[in-house]
Amino acid sequence: LNALEILNLSNNALTQLIPESFDNFVEEDYTSIFLGGNLKLLDPAPLVLCFLSDFDFAQDNKKCPPERSALKDFYESAKGQEWTIDTLWLDSYASHCFWHGVDCSSSNETVRLNLKNNGLSGTLSTTIGDLPMLQELDLSDNDIKGFVPLEIGQLSRLVSLRLSYNELTGTMPNDFFSNLTKLKLIQLHSNRIRGTITNLEWTEEKWEEKDHLLILTSYDSSFITDCGNPSDFEKSLKCENCTMCCNAQGNCYPNKDTDIQKTRIKNYTNFSLVYFASFVGVTLIVVLVLSAFNRHKDRHLPGTSIRQLSVKDQKYALGALGADSVYQFFMGKSFFGWSTAIVTVAFQIGMLLIFVEAAEIDLSSDNVDLTYTWRCPRDQIECDDKSDLNWRGWTVFGVLMGTHL
Repeated sequence: LNALEILNLSNNALTQLIPESFDNFVEEDYTSIFLGGNLKLLDPAPLVLCFLSDFDFAQDNKKCPPERSALKDFYESAKGQEWTIDTLWLDSYASHCFWHGVDCSSSNETVRLNLKNNGLSGTLSTTIGDLPMLQELDLSDNDIKGFVPLEIGQLSRLVSLRLSYNELTGTMPNDFFSNLTKLKLIQLHSNRIRGTITNLEWTEEKWEEKDHLLILTSYDSSFITDCGNPSDFEKSLKCENCTMCCNAQGNCYPNKDTDIQKTRIKNYTNFSLVYFASFVGVTLIVVLVLSAFNRHKDRHLPGTSIRQLSVKDQKYALGALGADSVYQFFMGKSFFGWSTAIVTVAFQIGMLLIFVEAAEIDLSSDNVDLTYTWRCPRDQIECDDKSDLNWRGWTVFGVLMGTHL
């Protein structure tokens, strides 16, 4: 029957499942199969028949569940024959809810697809958008290439999206996340995604306000992308709302306000300027107060005694500054001396600002000396801080500095 073009068994009293041997009729897409009217035929139809263009049950959701068909396309696009585990995938009769990595609701709707570290390659099929009830999608730690399908952005019930550690490329459209309002976990790092991720409200308060399915204790690990530096590209991925930025070496750092920024000061440079201005201001106030106090205290002394005290104070100040210090010129009246001292101070402040700017925590810049101390392993959701800094180190540092000073 290999040359069969039409098989019409409709309106009979056929029972049981449609035989799997019917698959032999679909070697060529021109075969038509009609079985309508056989009310006692059991569900489902063999998977292959559901992809026959002229099968009268192809649009029957019980005989040919649309999610099963969508997952078949996903399997073939991701080279399912090469997967580490593909138990029951593409079985003619087994419900897709029993396929490896697929979990369903009580109404047989796919709610979870977890195929992490399972040897997936190829590309992601757009039919993944035909799983409208999907809540968790974890395809991390595979070798998937190509673009992230736009259809994922239509899965409005999605809570968790993990595509990290793949070979995904391209740019994320500006409105990709606009419909994904229930997301609690996004991990896209260790890919080759570029561009800008916008239109996604992501705050710690919003992250905590709803119940979610994940055992995730750290807000820092909730939204991870390759927005760190150095990057494989001229400009790294831009993501203002990401909670963690990873760089080309696979090292990561939290994207959050520093202690300085929490005081509404933009960065360390501005803090240094505020600190310096405050120091100068306080110093001037102290000088004026002490000067007024000394004038009041010495107002009854004769002029000779006042001059002697002035010379004594000047010698004490020179001794404190150091005989070889350029700051001694501030004790004199020479224009050249004052100019030299002022230029020196300006030069030192300029050098200090260079170090301050290099110490900025700016994840979008490759011109800072920030050390990325966090690691986000392939085999866990949470990221870990591997920094050696702790209270013991700071205590020893404080003791050494205090002793030196």
